[in-house]
Amino acid sequence: YQRGNTPNALDLIYSALEKYPKNSRAIDLYGQIRDDEAKRLCRAAEIYFRNGELDIARKKIEESRALSVDIFLAYIEEKVIEAKSFLADQDPIRSAESADGILFFDPGNNEALKLKALLKSSFFRELYGSVISEKKKLAALKYTEARQLSANPIKSLGLANEALKLDPSNNAAAKLRKQLLKKLAEEESSALGKSDKQMAKDKEKAMGYFLKAEESYKKKKFERAFRYFEKALARDPDMAQAKKMKEETGALIAASELALAFDSLASGKKRAASRHVKKARLYDPAMVSQKALEMMAEARRLTASGDKDRSAILFSQAALLNPGYEDDKRMSESASELNEAWELYKGGNYERCADVISGAVKKYPENMEVLFLESLNSAQMSLDKGDFLQTREFLLRSVKLNPLHREVWDFFSRMDELLKILGYDIGEKIE
Repeated sequence: YQRGNTPNALDLIYSALEKYPKNSRAIDLYGQIRDDEAKRLCRAAEIYFRNGELDIARKKIEESRALSVDIFLAYIEEKVIEAKSFLADQDPIRSAESADGILFFDPGNNEALKLKALLKSSFFRELYGSVISEKKKLAALKYTEARQLSANPIKSLGLANEALKLDPSNNAAAKLRKQLLKKLAEEESSALGKSDKQMAKDKEKAMGYFLKAEESYKKKKFERAFRYFEKALARDPDMAQAKKMKEETGALIAASELALAFDSLASGKKRAASRHVKKARLYDPAMVSQKALEMMAEARRLTASGDKDRSAILFSQAALLNPGYEDDKRMSESASELNEAWELYKGGNYERCADVISGAVKKYPENMEVLFLESLNSAQMSLDKGDFLQTREFLLRSVKLNPLHREVWDFFSRMDELLKILGYDIGEKIE
């Protein structure tokens, strides 16, 4: 048993109990071994089920139930929780697969049947379609950024992988990923296969580019210097001084572009500001990310201290550098009302939340975060009243405003009520 061989341990404990049926230690050990073996059989059945070996899987299920019905049912309950967690994590495909597995183990399991019914509803399909659409947009942005950083194949590859994770059907990202992998492999094999003579020639060529870069740098022609440093490193990747100077030059260019971006933003020229940020990111993406983090931290500090005017400027600048901070920018505009409304919403006090959020809507009619919470709260109130059409309308509206928000998916924790207004009788077994 200590070595993990529960089948043999179970046989041995049976023999011990035949000889010593009243031995308390043997009785306790039998309970432990029996329960562990029942769990092992459940796990084995799941593996056989996934591999399509259904007859063997059924046999393992029968053996597990014969050992301990309680353990078998507890295992099923764990799987039900797991299936629902996949839904909360915005992965309905895995949720449906998990529900299929539960129904193989326990064909009458009503929780799995309810989950399947919800996932098959046109209501859910429409909602999930909005999520897929949003993920495709985010993937397209990641792909664009990956292309802009193609001179840095490792970082570019990371972004291409992120794009494919969001949207596996993004063929452009898949093609770019393939090209980058090929490029990295060629660079590695090229470096390994060079002769001493070729390496010496490359170092000489690299030094020539480095000297041109230094000359351009002294004349403050930083973009030209940066290109020469890149050429030097392409010939001799180990040239430490070129690496250092390239980083310094990139930082100078990026800092200059960010200053121009903020000036453009202050003048209301958002497109020009975005162009400057893109250029800064090409030369020093790490600086842009770090600057956004620092600005966001300072903006939050100023908000807490009551300096709303300065914090609003910093929120806007941080959101320009990192569009992911757009929600924080929006929230800064109506922080006090939103904080109160979210607390009421999460506490289940939807009526009071509606009062607070309606005031915020009047003050900030174009604030997406305010409109999102208004729709989500209205969906909860409609569900309380059993009004499916209103629930559906408000939830879909909130999804269109922010389909990846966690609270949208936590809405499905009220699955029983949703199914009831969809027309399913949850008091009866769903067929």
